[in-house]
Amino acid sequence: MTDDPTMQAAEPDPAELQAPDLQAVVDAAHRAGAARCAEGRVATYIPALAEADPAQFGLAVRTVGGGAAEAGHVDQPFTFQSVSKVFALCHALADPGTAVFDGMSVEPSGDAFHSIVRLEEEQGRPRNPYINAGAIMVSGMLPGNTPDEKAGSLQAFLAGICDGEDFPVDEAVYRSESATGYRNRALANFMKHHGLLDDPRRAVETYFRQCSITLTAHRLARLGLFLANRGVDPVTGARVI
Repeated sequence: MTDDPTMQAAEPDPAELQAPDLQAVVDAAHRAGAARCAEGRVATYIPALAEADPAQFGLAVRTVGGGAAEAGHVDQPFTFQSVSKVFALCHALADPGTAVFDGMSVEPSGDAFHSIVRLEEEQGRPRNPYINAGAIMVSGMLPGNTPDEKAGSLQAFLAGICDGEDFPVDEAVYRSESATGYRNRALANFMKHHGLLDDPRRAVETYFRQCSITLTAHRLARLGLFLANRGVDPVTGARVI
């Protein structure tokens, strides 16, 4: 960072970035990314995810001003996984009666997303809602009495933002997550031990179902608009959070 005004990066004028320019940027980014898809590896920590086709790659952009640009496999369904943590938190925060941060903090952890060490050091209190322990706690707060009902309430929340579109659960991925989610169950049970989680099984199974909700890049770009617009959906004008 420098105090020299000649060295500061100029903020782009949104009016100057018209739709054709945005599409050109997305096209270029997609070409660059698609050329390197073969260099990566698909996730294998959940067995069902290992079956994903690494060549599927799409980019979708929506702007609060109404701009849109897409390239690649933007209509290919994939599971929400950790991106769901953002929207589950918003869903919980949308209910003024839910005391989301009574049992967790809002600090960075400095550890891996599924770390048990920090949770043990801090008597079961998650550092934030985006590490797995905090996300599981949020899942337990969602409306409903069963994992199906709680995940269903999140699906309805998403549909309410995204023009009533469907957000089904990939049952095969859910079963795979549930069958192998020992570490997440350990996190939930540790929080239960410290009195910070009422029903660890219900919370963690909700989390597995939440992560297995399917969507597309096209829908995700639409969903994210309220996050870019201070909690208000710029398409409908409705306040989401």
